[in-house]
Amino acid sequence: MKGDGSPVTAVDVATQAVIVHRLRQRLENIPIVGEENDSSLAALSPRERDRVRALVGAAAGEGAASRVGEMLGRQADGPSPRSYVAIDPIDGTKGFVGGGHYAVCLAWVHDGRARVGLVVAPRLDAGANVDVIEGRAPHGTAFLAVDGRLEVADVVDGRIGTFRSVAETRRAEPTEVALVATSRASGHTDPRIVEELARAFGRPVRAVRIDGQGKYGLVATGRVDAYVRVPRTPRQEPVWDHAPGLALVDAAGLAAGDARGRPFDLRRPPYVGDARGVVVAPPSSFDAIVAVTRRRVEGDGSQDP
Repeated sequence: MKGDGSPVTAVDVATQAVIVHRLRQRLENIPIVGEENDSSLAALSPRERDRVRALVGAAAGEGAASRVGEMLGRQADGPSPRSYVAIDPIDGTKGFVGGGHYAVCLAWVHDGRARVGLVVAPRLDAGANVDVIEGRAPHGTAFLAVDGRLEVADVVDGRIGTFRSVAETRRAEPTEVALVATSRASGHTDPRIVEELARAFGRPVRAVRIDGQGKYGLVATGRVDAYVRVPRTPRQEPVWDHAPGLALVDAAGLAAGDARGRPFDLRRPPYVGDARGVVVAPPSSFDAIVAVTRRRVEGDGSQDP
């Protein structure tokens, strides 16, 4: 466990080190903001630190393995950068450890907008029947957005296939049950909010609960009607938890903001301004959902600035 009480594994740390190594080969001086840092490495046991170096060496060579601490320590600091890369090496560590959903996430942010976003969810089959989409699939999906163009690819045995454009798949006519993606962790979203959202949709709501930013991918590709997260207690929202997914939903033409309806501010990493939670939905239903989530956030006893 890290100092903030969140879990970390050797794979989290090694994955970020490898990604940073590859980025430095191509974009030497770009600022990088990632979830893991040298304190994440320090939180591991000596045996796990050795495993980190072994994993990095296998993926990027012994030279990279000898510089793991350096790569984790080279985070963006000082004045807020105009451009930076946000990395969440394993988004949904509990899901990863437990055999469930997780995602590897990267974004390039420029002038406060996520221009490129990559969310690789190795256990999420976005094309599966929604009745089984919450379960671990034998293969997964990679979601990619580049300057407003949305693509997907299959992920089989850890390898990303050929990307293909995403056709317009959002339903023109309402179905009997609205599907809302949300987090598996009850601390991330009060389960009662799903019941309250039935008023916003005018029909019953079913929650689709998964870990990681694959939720952004599901709503961007029209597999669910919305993504909603209303945390039980206030927390600062890191840019790496949202920038990759925001690129996807921006490319899909969806509305996105926090649970109070405020736009996400990616200009000052490592946090997304004073954001509270997430709402992503088509513009036609966004305001109605926010009317529900805002009441929940502003009525939880916290001070709303």
